[in-house]
Amino acid sequence: MSSKSKGGREPTYDTAFKIAVAREYLTTSLGYGAVAKKYDLKVCSVVFFVRWYHKQYSDSYPVPVAAGAEPEKSNATAQSTN
Repeated sequence: MSSKSKGGREPTYDTAFKIAVAREYLTTSLGYGAVAKKYDLKVCSVVFFVRWYHKQYSDSYPVPVAAGAEPEKSNATAQSTN
């Protein structure tokens, strides 16, 4: 068996590289453009890697809250403070 994807062609980027790019976007304050520039990629590639990462690993790694954003409180937490 070969390591071809569903479409039958060889993957362009290594899985570890896609994970590294996606996690850098998700865990830092860098935007798509800055991450793309850092890795010499097109912005659409970074967007693809992040979407791919969410599909592959969404159960394993929670999406971090954006800097300065407050996480939403559940109803139980909000009611217990009253």
